[in-house]
Amino acid sequence: MTDGLEVAGLTAHYRLGPAVVHDVTLHAPRGCITALLGVNGSGKSTVIKALAGLVPYEGHVALDGTKLAALAPKVRARRLAYVPQRTAMRAPVRVRDMVELGRFAHRGALDPGTKHDELAIERALAEVDASALADRRFTELSGGEQQRVLLARALATGATALLLDEPTSALDVRQRLVFHALLRRLAADGCCVLLVVHDLSEAREHADLGVVLEGGRVCQTGPMPQVLAAPRVRAAYGVEILEGAGLGYRLPGAPAGAVP
Repeated sequence: MTDGLEVAGLTAHYRLGPAVVHDVTLHAPRGCITALLGVNGSGKSTVIKALAGLVPYEGHVALDGTKLAALAPKVRARRLAYVPQRTAMRAPVRVRDMVELGRFAHRGALDPGTKHDELAIERALAEVDASALADRRFTELSGGEQQRVLLARALATGATALLLDEPTSALDVRQRLVFHALLRRLAADGCCVLLVVHDLSEAREHADLGVVLEGGRVCQTGPMPQVLAAPRVRAAYGVEILEGAGLGYRLPGAPAGAVP
């Protein structure tokens, strides 16, 4: 049995349109952070949405050897959680209530919450440094604050496999480091983490494995140093790597050269 998320021959499309991704095969093991890379329009978000069950697909998708298509929706939601890049939520719900939505995978929407639910919500908010936002209205938050709350909602499910679509795009420098530090802790605890990343520097710093898409197909896969070798970046992105260019960051107190 293969641990983590195993995908083979994934082909996905929107409604009745043509396929957007073709014959995608990848493995996102537990204990690692796996990044989906590629230029705009290469199919990264479509792959994530297909794995989350939001886009029709054909192919084999399994988590720890169990086909996701064979699982009841609530069972699937307790095992695999999705964090979108943004949400269409426009109702002025409280942040605490937004995170509580993640607990509906464990109970009915009309069932009263339990003490266990409350503890899961509080723990999820604390993990993303959003406890102080609990009584704010979700629609009043900044984009970065909303992104942290969406991650808290996913963590509240208790799922040990996470799909994240550009999760740091709206975060400032410090919150981006805090976010990645949390993902690293989750991976170290055995979680399966698969996320879309645009920034190659960010991917190299924080991800272990890379899967590069081009035209909706996998063109490269492997350990991050191998995937982001200069010739491969040139082939996939049409740019040259300038080693040492740009700024680097770490959280205060984190040792130099270590993942924060």
